[in-house]
Amino acid sequence: NRLYGYAQGVIAAGAILGGIIAGVLSKKLKPKSSLFILIGCELSIILVGIALQVLVEAIQIYIILLFGCGLLVALSTIFQIQIMSYLQILTPKDLIGKIVSCFICISMCTNPLGQLIYGIIFDKIVNKIYLPFYVSAFIMLLISIFTRHIFYEFDLLIKSNVTEK
Repeated sequence: NRLYGYAQGVIAAGAILGGIIAGVLSKKLKPKSSLFILIGCELSIILVGIALQVLVEAIQIYIILLFGCGLLVALSTIFQIQIMSYLQILTPKDLIGKIVSCFICISMCTNPLGQLIYGIIFDKIVNKIYLPFYVSAFIMLLISIFTRHIFYEFDLLIKSNVTEK
């Protein structure tokens, strides 16, 4: 129970740290950097998969899981804040509330959905619990590749939007 509490604390700290970093780096983070944030998320998931596959000691796996999950939450928080800013910049004023509420709803609903999918998969896979992490990292890689052009278009739209004002 104590280790579970520590894990919850690290995850919460990752979210707070991600919010702070997003605020501090707000002028330096560009839409193009979203791709690298997603790649960082993929690497943190791969790190957890490697720990589960290679390491034997439970405490070593636990420490890598803590680090990987904390990093994942921090990076995903930065990504969500960054995307929210872009949506607010690019959305007409009369639609901001609707667009932002849809974005928040989607962001909040995907986490429990992912947990449900992981839970079902972990019930089916007994011996190779590292495989879902590799599969999810691969899916994230595909998403990163296919959405890269969207982030570049965001960059161009934001630059043109700022120069118009």
